Amino acid sequence: MTRSWQRIVAIIAVAVLVLGGAVGLADHITIGKGARVAARSGLMHNVPDGETWCGYPAVPIKQFFRQTAILHKLANPSKKKESKE
Repeated sequence: MTRSWQRIVAIIAVAVLVLGGAVGLADHITIGKGARVAARSGLMHNVPDGETWCGYPAVPIKQFFRQTAILHKLANPSKKKESKE
């Protein structure tokens, strides 16, 4: 029986990989060379070479920031200026 950390060590030995603290990894995923995963992310899909992923569930960082911006706009709607008539 292999433990999850033993599989992670095998992945790190093959490629330069940066995992932030408290990252959760699903079983049987592949993490590409030079990939980075932000702290407290939940990685459930394969990560291509050189990409940065973050969030829970983890997504590419550009998508994560877009989702965060949209949620911020939905949660804090700004008051529209009244047009002068």
